[in-house]
Amino acid sequence: MRNLNNVSDPEAFNGKVRGLLTGLVEEAYTVPKLYTTGEMGLEDKTKLYGLVQCTRDLSRPSARSVSRAQWASFRAVVMGRKGGRVVGKSCNFRYEIYPFINV
Repeated sequence: MRNLNNVSDPEAFNGKVRGLLTGLVEEAYTVPKLYTTGEMGLEDKTKLYGLVQCTRDLSRPSARSVSRAQWASFRAVVMGRKGGRVVGKSCNFRYEIYPFINV
């Protein structure tokens, strides 16, 4: 799913989204709950919020592999949009420019 609204500077915004979510993907598989959130400030005092979650039936190495594979699909679908999410069989990704989680 993706937000229907595009950002004004997709290249710069996509870099921010990529930076935040790539870091969260790498962090998620290292914590026991396989779940992590984060936020990043943007130029206009807006914040970017992100979440990565994998099911706990996966081993940590499997969670890393699955989340990386799903991340490739996620990027193709939602980049350039103000928000988006992919709910997969084993891992979920989400980012928004409004708070949807308590970080």
